[in-house]
Amino acid sequence: MKTHPTSRDSQKAYALVVVLGFTGVSLIILANALNWSSQSALVTDRNNEYHAAVAAAEAATEKVLTRISNDYRAGGEALVYSRVPPYTSAVPLPGENSRWSDYEFSNGQGLASRTFVRRQAPTSYVTLDSQYAGLRGFAATYRLVSNARNLRKRDLVGAIGQDIQVASIPIFQFAIFYSLDLEINPGPTMNITGRVHSNKDVYMQPQNALTFQSDVTSAGNIISNKKIGDPSRRTPGTINFQAEHDSGVNSLNLPIGTNNSPDAVHSILEIPPWSEPLNSDLGKQRYYNKSDLILIVTNVPSPSGPRTEVVATSGAVNGFSTRIPPAQAAAFVTTGTAFMNRRENARVAAVDIDIAKLKRWSETNTILRPVLGGRDLNAVYVADSR
Repeated sequence: MKTHPTSRDSQKAYALVVVLGFTGVSLIILANALNWSSQSALVTDRNNEYHAAVAAAEAATEKVLTRISNDYRAGGEALVYSRVPPYTSAVPLPGENSRWSDYEFSNGQGLASRTFVRRQAPTSYVTLDSQYAGLRGFAATYRLVSNARNLRKRDLVGAIGQDIQVASIPIFQFAIFYSLDLEINPGPTMNITGRVHSNKDVYMQPQNALTFQSDVTSAGNIISNKKIGDPSRRTPGTINFQAEHDSGVNSLNLPIGTNNSPDAVHSILEIPPWSEPLNSDLGKQRYYNKSDLILIVTNVPSPSGPRTEVVATSGAVNGFSTRIPPAQAAAFVTTGTAFMNRRENARVAAVDIDIAKLKRWSETNTILRPVLGGRDLNAVYVADSR
């Protein structure tokens, strides 16, 4: 029997084919991996460029928003609306930051170095676009749009649009509004149904249950403890929040034509000087000018000693000229009550107003009601100068 041994050359050729096959497959995989890596890097780079362009466009709208905010505080919505044309030329400039020389800004309508600004809705009393449900104010809506393109890279545009509201929020919709630290430390169970806001801290340490049925906001902190200096001793009760309760929110500044320092804000409670116009910025905010009935409580000399007198008049509606007879005012106002302020260690003389009797008088009197056009009175101002 004859055998035919396998040729070594044929084995080498077979091995070479296998090696070449694996090498070819490896090269294909490597090429695909490199292509994927290249495409991934390209996509990542384009994504970074896009987000940088969006951030640049946002900077343009924020520049306009800052000017709108400053103008609104200075002159209200009328001033903002009058300055819409200048706002449109507000874009980030290289002089503000050198990086802006890399970008071209436009208003989305083909005009370079412009930001789109338009009032969408004039001022009206509406529910505000806010996280706080039902919060209302006198608001106007503006639309801001900006496009930004990096001149040194791809022809890629980032765009952003913002609809904003400029609003004045009447503080009368708050059950409690404080420009200073607010302390709520009731003894009996208390339910506060309306909104609560402080431009500083809120301290609360009730003896029983204290429930907030609406939003509680503070420009400072909400603190479940009494304020330092409170001399009272109490066993803390429970605090229940049934809506939002947020610290660190924006302060609500009163449009009083000056700063919002404690002294300036307190001035809205004071009797204005006679030389102050009713329609001045501060005059329009004073409660004395907003009230329908003015009660001035003073001590007057008498043979038996100082006697308390209550002078009641109409409000600014007719220049404070209608005098309410003392006997009618006495039907709902008493001045004999006093209590001890333990923190101040002082005796406080109080003015009591019987709301039920005041309501009946408002509905039936023939002196103030005609001055108010036949309606009930809305607000009463009391100044106790004893």
